[in-house]
Amino acid sequence: MSASNVTAETAGAWLRANWAWLLVASTLPLFVTATLFNVPLWIMAVAGLWYAAREPRALIREPSVALFGILFLCIWLPMLTALPDAVQPARAARTVLPHLHFYFAGLFILHVLRDERALIRIEWFVFAIVTIWCVDALIQFMAGANLLGYPYRPGQVSGLFHPKLRLGHALAVLAPLYLDLIRRAAPGRPWLWLFALLLAAVILLSGKRVAWIMAFAGVAAWAAVLLFRAPRLAWGRIAAGTLAATILLGVVAATHEPLARRIEVSLGVFSGDLKQFDRATARRLSVWNTALAMSREHWLNGVGPRGFRYAYREHAAPDDFFIRRGRGGQTHPHQMLLEIAAETGGIGLLGIAAFWWLLLRRGAAALDSGGRALPWILCAGVGFLPLNAHLAFYGSYWSSVIWWLLACAIGAAGARTARA
Repeated sequence: MSASNVTAETAGAWLRANWAWLLVASTLPLFVTATLFNVPLWIMAVAGLWYAAREPRALIREPSVALFGILFLCIWLPMLTALPDAVQPARAARTVLPHLHFYFAGLFILHVLRDERALIRIEWFVFAIVTIWCVDALIQFMAGANLLGYPYRPGQVSGLFHPKLRLGHALAVLAPLYLDLIRRAAPGRPWLWLFALLLAAVILLSGKRVAWIMAFAGVAAWAAVLLFRAPRLAWGRIAAGTLAATILLGVVAATHEPLARRIEVSLGVFSGDLKQFDRATARRLSVWNTALAMSREHWLNGVGPRGFRYAYREHAAPDDFFIRRGRGGQTHPHQMLLEIAAETGGIGLLGIAAFWWLLLRRGAAALDSGGRALPWILCAGVGFLPLNAHLAFYGSYWSSVIWWLLACAIGAAGARTARA
């Protein structure tokens, strides 16, 4: 047998042994594309459907699977109840019915993560991908173009996500896991904490204020966990990290004028002046007022998922910023709770409240057990953060990100439980 045949057989054997976790992990790097992340998600959904048909009792009897199913229903059932009188029934149906594939894809992920070795491999795959994104973005900032030649837009690095400005959001939502992986590997290798500064710098340079808030929330929660687990050891590390991040923020802001201007505008949120607040939030006040008016009129089940854009003009005030400029409004409220209130009504708000109650209970259990699940749960929590004001909650892209994260989080908790 030739050496090439031996190599091919070895590679084939390795792929047969590792294809499942590779399929789960492959979703992450494809989030830089517009739609290709759907490919592994739909493949996993088909596999998850087969798993559900083969082991239907596990959907109720297996704790992790049952929990994931309940969490999914907290979000999906309000979407379903919004269908009958949606302002755009066809558009709502195209959102609600395909949303089911996130549940079945999640079943596959839970099945894969029964093996803790798969979880560990996925974690370090995440670390590698996030590091590549950060290095590429830093090259774009310093050289004017990234590794693929995508140009730098002053004040906002896009990296491999170009032309979309989603880099900051993706890094912010993964920050707790990334930092925890550094923490685990850092004993004896303190230089690894430089990767944390790299992450902080790129999130800052992304220029996305919502990403800054998400990153702060995730890192603050992660630091609180460290203090809970080892208060004597954590205080010094947190203080050193805070000091380093503050110095980094000051240096970058002082030497990079576009970022300094963006920070200055953002501080208008705390000015107490309504006009400055509106400017600091990218003219969101008109959108939020319209969402509130919409939610009041459709208080029970909303206007239907993704129906905000179609009902905008009807509910907008005469002096609405976007209507006065001849635009039809906005595609979504740019605020998660307002989007839920407007598009799935009070039923949707009850659903997200139940979702968060269950997620916090799972987080508390993971905190007590000291397992690997907690950083994942923090990431999922950042993704579902009620104050998020970026991509549409019911939109395909952000739904894919948060359901992938949540399935990994619940799967990580299940892997820890199974080992115990």
